[in-house]
Amino acid sequence: MDSRLPSKERVLGVLMGEKVKACFFGHRYDLFGRSEDETVDDLVMPEQFMGYWFSWGAFYPGLPLYD
Repeated sequence: MDSRLPSKERVLGVLMGEKVKACFFGHRYDLFGRSEDETVDDLVMPEQFMGYWFSWGAFYPGLPLYD
């Protein structure tokens, strides 16, 4: 067992092909990004949208592509 964090600590697991990463935030948040600790700010929702590749490529030349 890995002892870097308590075994029940929540992390965000990210899988990209063969690469795996676990992100530890240090604070607890609910499903809507609200902090369970009143002294910590809530999470801010990032801007996101679905679009066609030609538009992403036109507005953001050299954009990294992850699959």
